[in-house]
Amino acid sequence: MSTPLTLASLQKAGAFLQDPLVEETISWTNKEGEEIQNTIFVKRASFATLVHEFRPLNSEQSELDQHLEAVARRIAFFITDKHGQPVFTTEDVLGSEKQGPICESLTAALLNAITKVNLLGKSQSSSQKKKSGMS
Repeated sequence: MSTPLTLASLQKAGAFLQDPLVEETISWTNKEGEEIQNTIFVKRASFATLVHEFRPLNSEQSELDQHLEAVARRIAFFITDKHGQPVFTTEDVLGSEKQGPICESLTAALLNAITKVNLLGKSQSSSQKKKSGMS
């Protein structure tokens, strides 16, 4: 049954983000073949993240460079520390003369975590995560 769209009905349905960060553990493989595990925090998508995603890219860049920058911006925007501060800048993800770009395995793990939190909806917020075992 359909209900009228009101602020109260939206609040009851969970349309407003109260805890925008979700804690996730990622696994990735470094260049030596070692599996690394890290705890990250992923922002939940919201009006603000949608606006960020649709910011114009540099039109003077090639199409490939625009795609690379869009993915790097996504990682830099959604991956944070526990206080919501970005872990990466777009430049960190893309690389520089001082350091190369982040590796494929780490890129895939970060993008998978963003997808898990925002598209699949299977993750709980960091304040709702339950410890394993009996309480």
